[in-house]
Amino acid sequence: MRANASALLRRAPKRQHRTDDSMNRSRDGARRLSAVGRSVLAIGWTLLWFVPVVASLALGPALATVALIALTVLFLWRNVVRPARSRPRLAAMLRLRPWRHYGWLSVAAITQLVLTLATFVMHIQLAKWRLVPPIPDAPDFIPPEYYTHPLGPAAIFLAVALIAPMVEEFGFRGKMQYRLEVAFGVVPAIVVTAVVFSFLHGLLIGLHHLPFSLLVGWLAWRTGSIWPGVYMHVVNNAFAVAGLYLARGRDLDDGTLSGNGPYALIIAPVMLAVLLVSARRIDRLVRRERRSLRPHLARSRPENALPAALL
Repeated sequence: MRANASALLRRAPKRQHRTDDSMNRSRDGARRLSAVGRSVLAIGWTLLWFVPVVASLALGPALATVALIALTVLFLWRNVVRPARSRPRLAAMLRLRPWRHYGWLSVAAITQLVLTLATFVMHIQLAKWRLVPPIPDAPDFIPPEYYTHPLGPAAIFLAVALIAPMVEEFGFRGKMQYRLEVAFGVVPAIVVTAVVFSFLHGLLIGLHHLPFSLLVGWLAWRTGSIWPGVYMHVVNNAFAVAGLYLARGRDLDDGTLSGNGPYALIIAPVMLAVLLVSARRIDRLVRRERRSLRPHLARSRPENALPAALL
């Protein structure tokens, strides 16, 4: 009788351990499923903000400029000012980092632009050799009157180079990547978010698009702030808008661009090396800043700790 009781007592912890493991797996599965669902909602949140942008551009350059300024103010109030005031844990995420970060961020932004152009030319050359699918023609989303009206460039800049980067970075890197990061880890979150971001831009096959998405995803995670990615995105889109206006009326066909393929093949590795050096410098600055903040964070409440990304 005592032997049976002893055996039961020895088996009880094992059963309890198996029960705890099963419950933990169930919680992990539910958490991951919730993260996927909330990530899908983040995509809808991002697309929803573009509805008034498109509607504003349909009003004409003058009214569109006024409407887009109002939309910018509304977005900043709704997603920056109000959350930072009502939720202390977001204050660190929403504040601008020390300006010394932005020197290397500027170097990285310019380098990334040159790298993007080089890989774009290389893709055209590879598509000409039928080694990769050709990049589909992008529709001309800028109405013709925006090229001639005095307020046309201002309206396009507000829509493409200011509102779009903020909406996309807050939606994809701030919301989607953060939720996937908590559930699946850093690398899967950055990669999946970058792939979804590129797919929704219709440029998943573009060799020039994924590096940018991966870079800004890494920046959001490494710096703990949404603004470095926004800054990179603004610079990228601003140069894209300038390129659209400068290329207006010029014959820049694929043959002209693919003729620069050998130069792009030389430039791309150099720009990649400079980009890696810039990323290393940014990483060192972030580590140094966090070491200086560690005593303050140890004395502060948990809700004031630096979050990994925007909630």
